[in-house]
Amino acid sequence: MAVFYDSALFTRVTDELAAPFAGAVDKIVGIESRGFVLGAAVASRLRVGFVAIRKADGLYRRNPHRVHRRDYRGREHTFRLQRAALTQASGSGSSTTGSRPAARA
Repeated sequence: MAVFYDSALFTRVTDELAAPFAGAVDKIVGIESRGFVLGAAVASRLRVGFVAIRKADGLYRRNPHRVHRRDYRGREHTFRLQRAALTQASGSGSSTTGSRPAARA
């Protein structure tokens, strides 16, 4: 993908992906593997957390998951995330979920 080889283009793409969500989200969610690269860059631009969504075989079964409809190749996928990725530490030492919706990259 050309966007990953051209630093000016990569900067422009991540800036434009981030712009609609500035000040509106606590976390950015990215589905592996390109979503990890783009999502982490967008999260960095917005100075918010990043949540990695993994394919099913990468995490324990008890983690939250969702079966996604068949893709353009006719494959059905199960995606999982670590529950801890959805919480953030508060000043009281407890964990709370973010109050704003997460954006996708």
